[in-house]
Amino acid sequence: MQKWDAPIIDYVHYLNQQNFKAQTVISRLGTIKLFFEDGNINGWFKISPHLIRLEDYPKSVKPLPRYIPEEVIKQLNQHIDKLPEQLMRMTLVLQECGLRIG
Repeated sequence: MQKWDAPIIDYVHYLNQQNFKAQTVISRLGTIKLFFEDGNINGWFKISPHLIRLEDYPKSVKPLPRYIPEEVIKQLNQHIDKLPEQLMRMTLVLQECGLRIG
């Protein structure tokens, strides 16, 4: 074990113990990993490229889709003829395809 191994391992452990969002931990670990790679390539220092490993990164949680409540869709469809023609068409296409604007 080199002199940098223990602090890095401790930092990885610290990140995983915090209530950070997965993307925050991924970003911080990625930045450190990139710094180590650059340091090794440019000869600034010699650190094992395996200090930060793939399993140190948290799994990204894919959010579930948020559905528009059925009652809201019914209200929209009851008054869809009041929308400008272009918006009416776009709304109908989005409903039929199941797509979300965002």
